[in-house]
Formats: sequence, C-alpha cells, structure tokens
Amino acid sequence: MIDQSVIAFTITALIITLTPGNDTILVFRNSLSGHRSAGFATMFGICAGLIVHGAFASMGISVILTQSATLFQVVKLAGAGYLIFLGGQTLWAAWKNRDKQLVTSQSESSQKPKSVAKSFGEGVLTNVLNPKVALFYLSFLPQFIAPTDPFFKPLLLAGIHIVWGIIWLSIVVLMINKMRKILTNPRAKSIMDAICGTVLVSLGVRLAVNE
Repeated sequence: MIDQSVIAFTITALIITLTPGNDTILVFRNSLSGHRSAGFATMFGICAGLIVHGAFASMGISVILTQSATLFQVVKLAGAGYLIFLGGQTLWAAWKNRDKQLVTSQSESSQKPKSVAKSFGEGVLTNVLNPKVALFYLSFLPQFIAPTDPFFKPLLLAGIHIVWGIIWLSIVVLMINKMRKILTNPRAKSIMDAICGTVLVSLGVRLAVNE
C-alpha cells in the first residue's frame, strides 16, 4: 500500500534516521573497537530493539509504559545509566591507550576484537531501554495512519523505519572499515574513543534529565 502518507513517512523517517544519536555513535564505537562484524552485529541488535518496540506498541505494552510515570522513569533511568556505562567504558579505554602511541601494528592487530555477541547485545539493550523509541512508535506513527487503513500499515511503516536504519548504519560501518588504518592508529583511536565516550555519556545524561 503506497500512498501519500507512506511516502511522507518514508521521507520523514529518513531525516530522523540520519540525525546523529545513540545508534550511530554506538555503531561507530563498536566498529572501531572490533572489526566490521562487530559494527554489523550492533546494527542488527539495534534493529532487533526496534522490532521489540514495534511489537510492544502493537500489543499495547508501550501504552502502559507511557501512561505510568513511575515505569517510564525507571526505564528511562535504566537506559540513561546504560549509555553512561558504555560511555565510561569507552573513556576508560581512551585513558588506558593514551600512552600507546608507539605500539607496533603487529601488536595492535593481535588485540582481541570486540565480541559479535556482545556488540549485538549492546545494540539491543541501548534501543530497548530507550523509552523515547516507544514514544516515537506511539505518537509519531499514528499521524500517518487513517482509521480506514489496513491493519498491517503500522507494520509497514515500522519496517520502513528499520530498513532506513539498516541502510544508514551499514554505510557507517563500511565507512569506518574503509578508514580503519587511519582511525585505529593508537593516537587516533584514543582520540576517537574519547569523543565517542563523551558523546555517549552526554546522551545518557540528556536522556536522564529530559522530561
């Protein structure tokens, strides 16, 4: 079912997807910490989180979340705490590596890459613990759905959002992989870890304090 509302949602969802946020920063961070597989695993974890929110919205669980101020605050603070935790880990990695600028490429390549399973889990948790994604599905999607639309239209719109996410985050992973030799230089890696860590902590704090 392709109508004007679907086209409008597709364009709007693209703009929202391209806006830097938790997902982009986490994929960037994990693509640097691991190999390309870690970046893609994070992306699929994020998309799995979107599917969870879509399922919750269809079952009405998200309505409970948004109607209960206490539950909303608990989930919000859990999500914020997790982002701050990930950011703190990244800042600690940057601090530890600050004096490793003379490490040889051989020893650098021997470092254990980030686990694919761990990357996937981080992607899922970061998204599932973000109540603002639930609000997006409950408040934004209905603007593009009419009472006469078929029952599967919400699933179609959610699918469009997920596809845009896959495309954009795949581009991020491939860009990082292309620039890996530059970005994984010990000095550059330390700087990028510091930036990613700071951004993740900032996003966590913003999530915690924003209403």
